[in-house]
Amino acid sequence: MRHVRDTTSRTVLRALPLVVFSLTLRPLVTSVGPVLPEIRSELHMSATQASLLTVAPVICFAIGAFFVPRMLVWISPNHAVAAALLLMFIGGTVRLSDSSAVLLAGTAVCGIGAAIGNIMGGIVTRRDFATRVGLVMGLYVGVMSISSSTAAMVSYPLSQRFGTWKVSLEVWSDLALLIFVIWTFSQRRHRDNTPM
Repeated sequence: MRHVRDTTSRTVLRALPLVVFSLTLRPLVTSVGPVLPEIRSELHMSATQASLLTVAPVICFAIGAFFVPRMLVWISPNHAVAAALLLMFIGGTVRLSDSSAVLLAGTAVCGIGAAIGNIMGGIVTRRDFATRVGLVMGLYVGVMSISSSTAAMVSYPLSQRFGTWKVSLEVWSDLALLIFVIWTFSQRRHRDNTPM
């Protein structure tokens, strides 16, 4: 029994960078809804533009499912995760603009990053934790769900506290940058850093 606990603990520690990565995959999407009225009012967005703002990431998820397997012919899963984090940071930062068109473009970039991340979680888990897929994916999905609901819950209070909806969105793009640094550092000596 003690051996099982020790093995589980080691697996969880090894999986921490991947689990932390899952923190970034939903907040950039779920943080928008609670502050959408403020965004529309400040940027004078039409109902159509507001609809595009909320549906763009979902469209990107579908596109990502088609293109990511082809991308992995050229880059390794580790680099794909890093690229996803950078795209989420760049898109999340760009969309803090005062232009509705730039906001939509930045949201699309965030969606592409999250789409890549959605697929990479399962791929990296099967590659690095082939005998503990259930445990690692359970942690991964659980943390992703918690971050998703947390972002939706704190988005409006943050906008009220700081007087702008931009803070509510910036928090999550900055988180993507932080986790990019953690991921890059943790994977620098990974034994399998080649395309699939």
